[in-house]
Amino acid sequence: MITPLLPPDVRLETRDGRPCLISARFDDVYFSTKSGLDETDQVFINGNRLLERMPAMERLVVAETGFGTGLNFLGLLRHWQALGEDAPRLHYISTELAPLDPDTIAAMGEGFPELSALIPSLLGILPPRWPGRHRRHLFGGKVVVDFLYGDSLEMLTAASFEADAWFLDGFTPWRNPAMWQDELFKEMHRLSAPGATLASFTGSGAVRQGLEDAGFEVRKVSGEPFKLHRIIGRVSAPSPSIPKLNQNIRNDFQDTVIIG
Repeated sequence: MITPLLPPDVRLETRDGRPCLISARFDDVYFSTKSGLDETDQVFINGNRLLERMPAMERLVVAETGFGTGLNFLGLLRHWQALGEDAPRLHYISTELAPLDPDTIAAMGEGFPELSALIPSLLGILPPRWPGRHRRHLFGGKVVVDFLYGDSLEMLTAASFEADAWFLDGFTPWRNPAMWQDELFKEMHRLSAPGATLASFTGSGAVRQGLEDAGFEVRKVSGEPFKLHRIIGRVSAPSPSIPKLNQNIRNDFQDTVIIG
C-alpha cells in the first residue's frame, strides 16, 4: 500500500533577526543562518554561472537534490524574472523525501522580504505528499516545476531529462550520506546535458572524489563568508544518449496545475 510521505520534524527559530529552520533528524540547518538567500546566490547561482548563461539560452533545465524550503528555487526565480523578455524557459526539477508544510515555508519566507512577491506563487503550487512526480506550471507555462517526491536516488534512477545545471543541496554529507552516494552521482551524470555544471555548499573530499569518478570535473573554491570551501564542477565526459526531457520520470501520482 502506498502512503503519503511524512513531514520532517523541524523547528523554526530566529537568530540575529533572521529565520533559522533546523532539522531534528539531522541536527542541521536548512540554509545559512548568516543569509540563506545570499548563500543561494553565491553557491548555486554564481557557482553554475547562471546569470551569464541564462540570457543566451532558450531553455534552462536545473535539477536539484533536496528541495527543502524552496529557497534555491525562489532565488533562481527572482533572477529569472529580472531578465524579463531575455529570460529562457525554465524547467526546475527537484527531489524531496520529506516535504515541508506550506505553513513552515510561509513562516520561513517572512524573513526574506526580497521574495515576498514570489512566496505566494510557490505556496500555490506545492503538491500533496504522495510519492512520485508532481508537475506544476508558473508564469503562463514559461516555468515548469517537477517535484520528485521520494528517495533522491530512486527518483533520479527512474527519470529521463537533461540538466544544464545541478544544485547539490542535501544536509551535510556525514549527517545524511544517502544524499551524497556514488550511485546518485552516476545518475546525475547520466541525466546531464553536454556542458552541464554543478555546484554545492560542501567541500567534502569524498563528495569530490565520487563526482569525479562519475565523470565530472570538480574544483574546490572559497566558500567565504558562509563556509571555508565549496565545490563547483562540470561534465567532463559525454553522457549516454537518453530520451527526450522527462518522458520516463516515474509518475504514479502525477497531477498538473497551471498558475499565472
